[in-house]
Amino acid sequence: LFTTTDMKHWTEHKSPLHVDEFKWQNSHAAFAAHVAEKDGKYGLFDKDFNVLIPMIYDNMGLPHPVNPTPAQMGDKWGYINYRNEPLIDFKFDDADSFTEDVAFVKIDGKYGYINTNGEMVIAPQFDDANAFSDGAAVVMLGDKWGHINHTGEWIVEPKYDNAENFNEGMAAVMKADLWGFVDMTGKEVIPIIYEEVSLFYDGKARVETDEEVFYIDKSGKIIE
Repeated sequence: LFTTTDMKHWTEHKSPLHVDEFKWQNSHAAFAAHVAEKDGKYGLFDKDFNVLIPMIYDNMGLPHPVNPTPAQMGDKWGYINYRNEPLIDFKFDDADSFTEDVAFVKIDGKYGYINTNGEMVIAPQFDDANAFSDGAAVVMLGDKWGHINHTGEWIVEPKYDNAENFNEGMAAVMKADLWGFVDMTGKEVIPIIYEEVSLFYDGKARVETDEEVFYIDKSGKIIE
């Protein structure tokens, strides 16, 4: 899979397409296909640049070999497969790719979540939403952020000015421009005292104060 920069060197490829005319979207999906854009329209091509989906859509999400792919036509989003067969009606104001078998969608000004069959599994009620990660999703209610589980129940109550996805059972949350961490029970296990933080990877996170930068473990202890 190739980015726009990579693709400009591929004009000698034996293909009826002039690939230097297209903008190629980067994809991490394990699927050898490319979303391309030309003149404001999007389509899908296989690794040999054969057309899988004609360039008729106003926007597209990243393709997936199994899950439905979000696509926009006019001002509405729906879902198709890589053969351009409609799977979920074009009725949403916004739509995301599927992660953990659900995707957020926007309808009537609110965000909810559907499953891969297009069934609404978490009712539209949020003012903003994100994809699921580690069994939780960051959502906004009013002007505050929290985390929900797959049934729509609050893991972390919506009381933060900002919040990040869970990773390794920890999520960064912000109040008054400072960051700390909560666990999957919603408990603030690392105090909200840092100016910048990273996600946890391999049991540690990078944090920053106004004086220094260092790493902490999940208990908040400094890693020497």
